[in-house]
Amino acid sequence: MQETEKFDGITGMLRPFKKYLEDLNLPAGSQVVFYGCSGTCLPIVELLAYAARSLPYSFIFVPYLSEDKAVSLKLVENIGMQTVPRNESAPVAPVLDAKVVVVMGGLSMKSSNIPVSDALKVISKYDCKRVGVCFMGFLEKEGWAEALDLDMLIDATIDPVRVLKK
Repeated sequence: MQETEKFDGITGMLRPFKKYLEDLNLPAGSQVVFYGCSGTCLPIVELLAYAARSLPYSFIFVPYLSEDKAVSLKLVENIGMQTVPRNESAPVAPVLDAKVVVVMGGLSMKSSNIPVSDALKVISKYDCKRVGVCFMGFLEKEGWAEALDLDMLIDATIDPVRVLKK
């Protein structure tokens, strides 16, 4: 992959993601499906979906690669994008025809114990664009960016992390 742009901060992750989705010009209702670690990836997924909230797409979060546990992301007024809790009437947000899959870097970390071949098997079911979002180059370092044949990679750096105290 070749670096085409460089930005700063959280908006440096969010704006290129939204622009990418806008430029795809997908039909209304198209599924954008995020695969990531519960807890750690989800807040970033919520930010990415929030950035694209004005687009007429359906946003879904899949914990790890477990599509049977998928949840929808919806805009909650005065809060932001949030997962919609599963219940008896809405037990799961079905991944029917993902037009964009977003693989979060947390999946590539050794502590996740997920081989890239498993991720490739899941996302290869769909005729879709493939996006990776990570911090500190994890998708590239672990070989996932190349193995997944990503169409776009957003890689952010958190360095330094400053802690100040009185």
